Amino acid sequence: MSASTESMFMEAIAAARAGNRVRARSLLTKLLKTDSSVVDYWVWMSSVVESKREKIYCLESALKLDPTHRAVLRGLTLMGARAPNEAELAGAPKIPRRQIAAVATGASVGGGVRLPRLPWRFMAYSLVAVVALFAVGFVVRAAIPLFGPRAMSQAPTLPPPPAAVTSTPETPTATPTTIPATLRVQRTAIPTELAQTPLAFFVAQTPTPTSVVGVTPHPAYEAYSSGLRALERGNYEQAAGFFDQVLDLDNSLPDAHYLKGEARRLYAMSDDGEANRSALLGAAIQSYDGAVLKDPEYAPAYLGRGHALLERAVIREGPDGLDGQHLPSDYAKALELDPTFMQAFVAQGEFMRRVGLWKTAEETMQAAVDAGLRDPRVYILLAEAQLIRGKLEAALENAIEGSGADPTDLDGYFVLGRTFARLEQYEQALQPLLTYVAYRGNDHRGWSDLGRTQFELDDLPAAAFSLNQALTIKGDYSPAFIGRGWLNLELGDPSSGLHDFQKALQFGQETVEMYLGLGHAYFLMGDLQEGLNQANTAIVLASEANRCEILDRDTSRGYALRALISEASDELTDYAIQNWEWILDLACPDPLIRLMAEEHLLILTGEIPVPSPTASRTATPAGPTPSPTITLTPTLSPTPAPIFTPTRTPTLAPTAIPSPAPGTPTSAPTPRPTRTPPPAFGGWVAEAGGHA
Repeated sequence: MSASTESMFMEAIAAARAGNRVRARSLLTKLLKTDSSVVDYWVWMSSVVESKREKIYCLESALKLDPTHRAVLRGLTLMGARAPNEAELAGAPKIPRRQIAAVATGASVGGGVRLPRLPWRFMAYSLVAVVALFAVGFVVRAAIPLFGPRAMSQAPTLPPPPAAVTSTPETPTATPTTIPATLRVQRTAIPTELAQTPLAFFVAQTPTPTSVVGVTPHPAYEAYSSGLRALERGNYEQAAGFFDQVLDLDNSLPDAHYLKGEARRLYAMSDDGEANRSALLGAAIQSYDGAVLKDPEYAPAYLGRGHALLERAVIREGPDGLDGQHLPSDYAKALELDPTFMQAFVAQGEFMRRVGLWKTAEETMQAAVDAGLRDPRVYILLAEAQLIRGKLEAALENAIEGSGADPTDLDGYFVLGRTFARLEQYEQALQPLLTYVAYRGNDHRGWSDLGRTQFELDDLPAAAFSLNQALTIKGDYSPAFIGRGWLNLELGDPSSGLHDFQKALQFGQETVEMYLGLGHAYFLMGDLQEGLNQANTAIVLASEANRCEILDRDTSRGYALRALISEASDELTDYAIQNWEWILDLACPDPLIRLMAEEHLLILTGEIPVPSPTASRTATPAGPTPSPTITLTPTLSPTPAPIFTPTRTPTLAPTAIPSPAPGTPTSAPTPRPTRTPPPAFGGWVAEAGGHA
C-alpha cells in the first residue's frame, strides 16, 4: 500500500468513525477502484453502505479474499447471511484478559476487560430448531420456552437497547416493572486489538439511516432518481450533472436546485474539490439561492445555504476564528418554516458546540425535544451542553437516551462516560470511555477522563498510561496534569505532583481541585505555610459555587486540608479542631471528609460534637474569628467552580504529618473560639480575600 493510498484509507476510517458515511463511501470507492483485493477496504465499505444487501455483498467480497476473517464471519452471521459450521464453532478463538503493562513499556491499556464470545453454539442450536419446526411442529412448540428471553440472555458484545429505532415512531406502552435506564447502555468495551473493526459489527441493531432531506419524487425525470443515487454514493460531480439535466427540462423545481447545491457543496468539501473549494461553495450558494427564488418557503434550501455559508466562513476566518456571530441566520429561517426540521436543530447544536455556546445549545436542543424530536443526535448534544453547565443528572438521562438509541455514535460514549465520571459513578464510566478511546485514540479528552476514572478505581498503572497518553497528544491540557498530580501524590511522589499541579495552573483555569492539589503537595513536602495559602484559596473559590452540594463538598475538603496542616504544628491544634467542627456544620459535605472529621475530633477532643442547629455557611460570628499569625499573599483571581473534583483525597493520619516548616508560628495557641463557621470572607478566609 503506497503512502498516498494508506493516507486515504486512514481518512476514510476517520470519516466512518465520525459518522460521515458519505465521505467514507466516496474515499473507499476510490480505493476499491484502485485495488479491489484489499480485504479491509471491503470490510469498512460494508459499515458505511446503507442497505443490508449492499452490506452483505461487501462482506461476501471480503470473505472471498480471506475465508477466515473473524469480523466478516461475525457480520454475515449477525445479518443472517450465513450460519457458522462446526469447525468454526470448535475453533472460535478466545480473547484473553489483557494485562496492563508498566507505563515505561508503552503497552496499551484495557483495564482487564474481556470481550465475550459470540454465542455461536446457541445460534447453531437455534438454526436446528427452526429446521425441526417444519418436521415436528408439536415437539418444537413444547421446546419454545427453552429458547425464550432467558435463553437469549447470552447477548452479542454490545446488546441492543430495549427501544428499537425504526423509521416509524412507536407509542410506548406502560409496563408494571420499570427497567433501570442504565441497562440500555451497559455494554462491554471494545478491546484495542479489535478497534479496526467497524463499530456497527459489535451492535445487534443500528438506527435506520437518515435519507437525503428535501426530496420530492419526480417519476417523469429519470435523471432525478439517478442524481439521488449518485449523491448517496458520493459521486458528487455526476450528481450535479444529473440535476442539471432535470433543470434543463424543468427549471421551476426548487428541490432540483437544492440538490444540485448539495452536490456542489459536498464536492467542495471533498479532497477532489479542495483546490477550488471557495469557488465551488459559491456555486453551491447560487443553487440554493435558485431554490429559494422558486419557493421562498422551501426549508431545506435555507439549511443547505447555511451550511455553505458557514463552511466558506471557516475558509476565510480559519477553523479557530469562528464565534457566535457566524451562526447562519438561514438555520433559524429553516426552523421558522418547519418547526420540526430535525436537521436544522442539529446544525444549530453542532455550531454552538463548536464555538462553546453551551447555554444556547442546551436551550436549542431542549426546544427540539419539546417539539417532539427524538433523534439520538439531539439527545447527545443536549446531554453534552447540560454536562458542561453542571446539570449532571439531566445530562445523564439524556446521554442514556441518545447513546441507547444509537450505539454507533462515538460522541454518545464520550458524553455518557464523562457524565458518569462527574457523578463519581466510575464503574459505569469505565466501559464507555474505553470504547471511545479505542476508536478515537487521538482525543486527549477521552484519555484524560479515562485516566481519572482508572485512578478512582485504583488501577494506578492504567491511569498513568492514560494520563500520559493525554499529555502526549496535547501537552498543555490542564485536566490531565491535575489527574497526574493526584496520581503522583498517591504514589508518594509529592515533588512530581507539585510540578503537575503547577503546570495545570499555568495552562488552565483556576479551580478548587487545582489548589487543593497544590496544598496537599506542599503539605507532604513539609511547606506548611504554602500549604495553608493554597487551602485558603481553595475555600474562597469554593464559596463562589452556586449549588449547595458543590459549595459544601469543596469547602469541606478545604477545611480538611487546613485542619491536617494545622495538626502538624502543636501550636495550631485548636485551629485544627475548629476546622473539623466547621465541616460537621455544613449541610452536605463530602461524606468521606465528614467521617474523617469525626475520627480526628474523637482523637483530638475525645468526643464528636453535635452540629449547632443555627450554624450557617454565611453566618456572621459574634466577634472576630481568631486565626494563626501566618502571613498570606493574595495573588489569585476568581474562577468558576471546577467540573471534576477527585473523591480520593489522600488521607493523612496525624502520626504521618511532617514537622513544621520554618516560619510556622511558635507562640501559644489562640484560645478556642465558639463553634461558628466563618463567613464567606472571615477568619482565615479573609486573609486570602485577594484571591476572590
